[in-house]
Amino acid sequence: MGLDPENLPGQAIQAIRETSVKTLGSVPKGTNNMTRKRILIVDDDSMVTNPIRIYLEQVGNFEVWVEHDATRACAAARNFRPDLILLDMIMPEKEDIEIATELRCEPSLVSTEIVFLTGAITPDDLQGQGRILGRYRFLAKPIACEELMAFLEERLAPA
Repeated sequence: MGLDPENLPGQAIQAIRETSVKTLGSVPKGTNNMTRKRILIVDDDSMVTNPIRIYLEQVGNFEVWVEHDATRACAAARNFRPDLILLDMIMPEKEDIEIATELRCEPSLVSTEIVFLTGAITPDDLQGQGRILGRYRFLAKPIACEELMAFLEERLAPA
């Protein structure tokens, strides 16, 4: 199927729905014994956030809040109280570390894990997804939905 630039967002959403259906098959929602977790995605690119949000919500184990404006990331996190934040490294309004520092200074968010999403490095650069560089974990974009799901389930599993 060719891509129609006029309908690219719709095609991306349809593609992720088709992929999700194939991936999920007949597995009922919420059958993996994981309580509903909250994920905040801070990324200025809706072509990245929409498929991720749809996939995570369709699985049924995640509540997802998307913030496309880096200047509102901290307020969104305070209001939503996520279990984990996926933060794009390259945002037009603020630098990634500036956003992460603001989030870390918020008392209610001190223990919330922040994971950077980036297209600037590859999984090969990291020697696999979810590697730690400095204080933070990194995921390379694009990331397969199944791979992201496995990462989130591992990171958010009960202790």
